[in-house]
Amino acid sequence: MAPIVDLSQFAQKQPHASGAAAHGSGRSVPAGAARATASVPSASALAAGGESGASSAVVHGPWVLAVTKENLQNVLSTSMQLPVVAVFHSAHSPNSGTLVELFTELAHREQGRFQLATIDAEAQREVATAFGVTAVPAAVAILQGQPIPLFQGLPEEAAMASAMEQLLAAAAQYGMVGVLDGVSDTPEEQPAVPPRYQAGLDALAAGDLEGAYAAFMQVLKENPGDDAAKRYLHQVELYQRLAQLNPEGTPNGGQAVVAAAANAPLAQVQPQLNAADIEFAFGQQESAFRRLIAAVSATEGTDRDTVRTRLLELFDLANESNPEGVKRARKALTNVLF
Repeated sequence: MAPIVDLSQFAQKQPHASGAAAHGSGRSVPAGAARATASVPSASALAAGGESGASSAVVHGPWVLAVTKENLQNVLSTSMQLPVVAVFHSAHSPNSGTLVELFTELAHREQGRFQLATIDAEAQREVATAFGVTAVPAAVAILQGQPIPLFQGLPEEAAMASAMEQLLAAAAQYGMVGVLDGVSDTPEEQPAVPPRYQAGLDALAAGDLEGAYAAFMQVLKENPGDDAAKRYLHQVELYQRLAQLNPEGTPNGGQAVVAAAANAPLAQVQPQLNAADIEFAFGQQESAFRRLIAAVSATEGTDRDTVRTRLLELFDLANESNPEGVKRARKALTNVLF
């Protein structure tokens, strides 16, 4: 079904000056890694060739929020500074789960440029009624507290992407360029960290990448089948590579690496590996996957094995935050290999 994106009423409103106070993310990032993986205004900024001219205020709140009538006011407040997309779903509607998954993936890809509000239409009937939702799945955009219908039913992914581009562009035009810090006010019980990882994690938190590498290598030496230790090691190795490729962690530095790969043939492995690392670090995970899959297709022998190994490492790092993207990329890799 084609998207219903009517921004005419919003366009008649005067721009709203957003002035949210900045909040810290609450997450500890190693000093060296922080420079190598510096954040940008959006996941598409690198590909667009530069940073946005608007100033993006950091807005406190999670990228994805389960909404009830008790926290609805928080969502409306957030919509004064950046777009919110409310997805109404039900356990009795298979398409509901698919739509929530698609928007969740997009919310992680955009890294806080909009908030996804998921609403169980059956458990939260009052909220659904307030938004005029009578069937699920349905998606409604909220801009400065004003609901705007997006979809009724499950749209094509291309239609959804087009609608989101229009929504983000309309929000930017009116100064709604806040970026969520991804932090929830709901405390989550963190599982205890096994003691064998502690030395590596402490070194990573201190920005000691060499120490973290040595610690996780020791864990793997003692237990070669430790998958978590392998993921930690892949993360450290990525930070080490980024520190060499883009020491200041700037978009311009990253663009130079990607430009070098664009001027090199796919069969020239190292520039493609470098560019994929940069794309991955700047939130463009699936661009990195596509690049390396194309390089696998263009190479053979040792070069192909090198690219494939790097791709599998990036899959491992992205699997928790972007499982659907990894699933699609794995399928594409299989098609190339077999």
